[in-house]
Amino acid sequence: MNVEFSLTRSTVVFRRAWRDRLSPLTRHILSNLAVGLAIAIVLWSLHGTRSLRGVEDAGIDWVMRMQWSAPAKKPGVPFALLDIDEATYRHWGEPFHTPRDRLLGLIDHAVQGGAALIVVDIDLSQRGHDPAADAKLQDYLAHYDAPGRPPLILSRAFREPLDSETTPCRSERRSFLEEDPRVAQSPLIHWGSPLFALDRDRVLRRWRLWEPVQANGQTDIVPSIQLLAVALLQSRETASGQIAQALQQALAPLARGRCDPIQPSVALPGDHNASVVRIAGLTLSGQPDRMAQRILYTQPWRLQPGKARPSIPGSSGIAMVSLSIRSALPIGDRAVDPSWLAGRVVMIGASFAESRDRHLTPLGEMPGTLVLINATQSLYRHGELTAPPLYVKLLVEAVLIVVMSLAFARFSSFWGMMASGLFIIAALLPISFFLFRYGVWLDFAIPLLGVQLHKIAADFEATHHHQATNRSPPAALEANSSPAPAGSLDSNPATVAGRPAAIPAPHSEPPGEHHGEARYEPSTGMDPDAVGADDAPAGSRGGLD
Repeated sequence: MNVEFSLTRSTVVFRRAWRDRLSPLTRHILSNLAVGLAIAIVLWSLHGTRSLRGVEDAGIDWVMRMQWSAPAKKPGVPFALLDIDEATYRHWGEPFHTPRDRLLGLIDHAVQGGAALIVVDIDLSQRGHDPAADAKLQDYLAHYDAPGRPPLILSRAFREPLDSETTPCRSERRSFLEEDPRVAQSPLIHWGSPLFALDRDRVLRRWRLWEPVQANGQTDIVPSIQLLAVALLQSRETASGQIAQALQQALAPLARGRCDPIQPSVALPGDHNASVVRIAGLTLSGQPDRMAQRILYTQPWRLQPGKARPSIPGSSGIAMVSLSIRSALPIGDRAVDPSWLAGRVVMIGASFAESRDRHLTPLGEMPGTLVLINATQSLYRHGELTAPPLYVKLLVEAVLIVVMSLAFARFSSFWGMMASGLFIIAALLPISFFLFRYGVWLDFAIPLLGVQLHKIAADFEATHHHQATNRSPPAALEANSSPAPAGSLDSNPATVAGRPAAIPAPHSEPPGEHHGEARYEPSTGMDPDAVGADDAPAGSRGGLD
């Protein structure tokens, strides 16, 4: 009992000191700071929940749609897409397999144009319908080691594990081109994975920078096309064969435990022994989270009227268009000047409808080759998307909450909310946009919304408490409440001469200015029905056959 009394007394003393020594405005600001930072910490601790993941994905998608066309600040490499579009597909006779002789012509066109790197996003695991064309392409690649030719990345195909197998990993489907050892061992020809992660809403937002595969009882790591491309572009002075070998050595530690047999009631093996991967100027997490896997899209497929593709700073200081898309139709049928491909990363892929290689992205539908271009540019310019340190988040959060509290104290709840909203738009969004262009995601919308909801609830509670406790008693009740004189007929003040007295109905007077202290409680404002995005376990796309 003494302990309980002591605690109660200490609480009362503390509350009196809080109320007497601090001004109402200071108490108001400190209360909002405590509530806002508490909400922020709680939300950041629940960052992995489905609802918050969905809100974060929607915020990043919106920022990308708002500023995809902004000029790049960092120097980059221009890209070119040789597109096997609908017109080209029909002109070629709507073949089931991409004609290998036509594909050879596109590759050689890029070589003659002086491309810095060539990527073929077409499935070459199976032979085509023309054996002569297959042999012609194989012979061309067997002699690809000629001096001055750029590195060539081909798309690796995979087999899904059989239902009877216990391994979670895919296996490689080798190409018929590799039957020639000169192609399989060429230092200029590399094979990369075209697979991406697919979210629950069927939108491609995240990459898979490497793919674990099972081969002859051993686990191997196949790098993604975008990882291979960036590693080769970052180290142009080094032979591409050495870069590919160094990349395999850097990824080798990630293979341990990835494809171990799955036991009943045992979780799939994860990245418990993964480490940081450092290769060609890149620092990547061996166990990346959802944010680190985000692709920063900057290249939509079809441009709206009046829109142009973003530019990048060139080596000579002159801005260049970051991507040029041209149809593959005229190439091979007539002489076409390839000089416009000089110094560009040339991607060869298909966009015609029957290729079944179109996907939803934050910037709308686009062919898989354009997804590869966005992923490669994102990794080359920004690396992995990161969040600022926790102390930076708390500092900026505190500044914004103080400004919001002053706005609420200066104006009414409605105008305070409007003023704080304008402040967020004028200050927070430009900061977020600026950092986002450098690969940093700054998100304060949810905690600030929680503070605003808390403020509205606190004002409602204070008004309700004021109206309930500050009503003036009616004059008639005060008169009738006096003691009855001796000898009166009835000592009950509510009766007159034995009859009940008429008591006038109390009326509410306008409440005066409330000087009490409102009690603030946090409101999470979470929507339990919000749907987030979870990665689908299977890859979302492969190369076109």
